[in-house]
Amino acid sequence: MTAPVPAYRNVIQFPVRFGDLDAMGHVNNVRFLAYFEEGRVAWFREVLGMAPESYAYPVVVARVEIDFLASIGFGREVRVGTRCARIGGKSLLIEGEIQVASTPPQVASRYKCTLVYVDAQSGQSISVPEADRKRITTYEPGLS
Repeated sequence: MTAPVPAYRNVIQFPVRFGDLDAMGHVNNVRFLAYFEEGRVAWFREVLGMAPESYAYPVVVARVEIDFLASIGFGREVRVGTRCARIGGKSLLIEGEIQVASTPPQVASRYKCTLVYVDAQSGQSISVPEADRKRITTYEPGLS
């Protein structure tokens, strides 16, 4: 059973792959962003009901901040926790944390990502749909 990352209801776990490594034998910093993306997709599927065969959702990444706190080596298991920290008029602030699955778990990275809802045809930003707002506030306690 996967132990939850504290304060994150949505958590995925997977092994570090050989192709994730840099010349120093650590997970490449670019892969951290990919791990967070995997967590974000899992969150969208669970919270907003995005179909498993779909990858399209009407949001674009407007900003990403990553804090690298520890290196991760080959063969380790990582856990990625994802949550929505804030809902704006047209955007979501998504937060995440990567932990190395160890005893005790070690936090390797944290991130924040601003997603903006966009109309696919016009390319213009749009308001967060009320159905999404309701699902998110139901799933994430304390949001309004």
